[in-house]
Order: sequence, then C-alpha cells, then structure tokens
Amino acid sequence: MANIVEARDLALGYWRDKEPVAVLSGLDLYIKRGEFLTLVGPSGVGKSTLLRAIIGLSRPLSGTLDVNAHPNPGGRPSALVFQDPRLMPWRRVLGNVLFGLEALDLSRTERVRRAREALAKVGLADYEKRFPMQLSGGQRQRVGLARALAVQPDLLLMDEPFGALDAITRENLQDQLLDLWRNSGITVIFVTHDIEEAVYLSDRVMLLSGTPAAATSEHRIDLPRPRRRDEDTMTYIGEIKQSLADAFQGA
Repeated sequence: MANIVEARDLALGYWRDKEPVAVLSGLDLYIKRGEFLTLVGPSGVGKSTLLRAIIGLSRPLSGTLDVNAHPNPGGRPSALVFQDPRLMPWRRVLGNVLFGLEALDLSRTERVRRAREALAKVGLADYEKRFPMQLSGGQRQRVGLARALAVQPDLLLMDEPFGALDAITRENLQDQLLDLWRNSGITVIFVTHDIEEAVYLSDRVMLLSGTPAAATSEHRIDLPRPRRRDEDTMTYIGEIKQSLADAFQGA
C-alpha cells in the first residue's frame, strides 16, 4: 500500500441496543506517507473517533480501514497526543516521557536516552526534574508531545493539542511542531476547530460534516514550506479560511 492510511466506505460509531449507530459514514480517505493532514468540522462529527480507529482503539462498523505505519526498531507504529497532556502529577517530567517507553523491549539506558532526546527536541532538556505542577500549560503540552515522539512513531495523531493554550504559546508550538515534522519525516493527522491553525500547518485540510458525518470539502494548501507568518502567507490563509468557514457554517 503506497499510502500510510486508506479508508474505503468507512463507517464508525457505536452500538446501542445491539444496533449500530454511525457517527461517520461512507468515508473514503487516502493519506500519503509524510503528509500533514488536518481534520476540521463541527463537534460530534467523528474527528476524534476517526483518530481512535486509526490508532486501533476502536473498530469500524463497516467498510475498510488499512493503516500501514511501520515503527522504528523498539518503537511504536503510531502515537496519539491529546488536548489534555494527561501527565502523571507524581512523576517528574522525565518520568512522564519514560512512561510511553516502559512497555517496549528496551534497556533502561536506551529508554532514558530516547526520553532525553525527545525532551531536547521540544526545548525542555533543562526541565526533566520538574513536576508537571511546576510547568506552564504550554510546557506541559510539550511534555505530552515529547512522550509521543520518544516512541519514534511513523504516524503521529494529534487531537486538538493546542486548543487550551493562549495565542502566543499556540503559535510558538505550531512552529515547533512544523520543525519537528519536517525534520522527522513522520506523517501527522491533526484535529482542530481553529481554521487558521489548520491552514497554516497543513498540506491538506478536510472538512467533516453531516449526520452521520462524511468528508464534504477538501482544500489543498498551496503555501511554501517552511511556513512564515508574513503578509503573503496571512493573506492566503485569510482567503482559504473564508472558504472553509463558509463550508463549515453550511455543515
């Protein structure tokens, strides 16, 4: 399979009284290896449900979903970053990053090396001995990202990871994420309600809408990389943002 993710006529949802209830239905989705794809859409259309299915936490009601993620030796094929970093308050920063590595067949020395390397990538090399309560919101989110990066995934799933952050911190983390993505070659599937964020980050933005939901609009983002917040970029983002916003409101 050339694509890292392929879905054909995919239906996702839940069971009620032994009957399937589709949240998302009839989805055809093809994601290239190394692509940065963002999903947008109203609440309840199945964006997070789709991420959980891709990572293997839920099963389709019907259709097919093929994920061709290959881990590095001693790694995991995919990792999921949540809006809430879900750190363990009794563990220091290094211990929280190590948690994702503890089930892998690695020596203690290698686990610590990978955890410290991941913390350095997100700019927190000097924070490994701190507890989560001693960090800002943006720093805690970076610890969550480091925990995901430490397992060296082929596919990184991100469910509104910057949604609770202030604007300046959010922009800084967007740029940091793009640097990490560009340097690692991983595939990213990102969920957000912020259309400007979606356009700035992505190669492609897909709108999910309807009941049950389906992919109703797709926009390929024609911006050079690395991305910069210059006048031309922001003008382009504004144009695509308006087009997506119109589609969003009609959803």
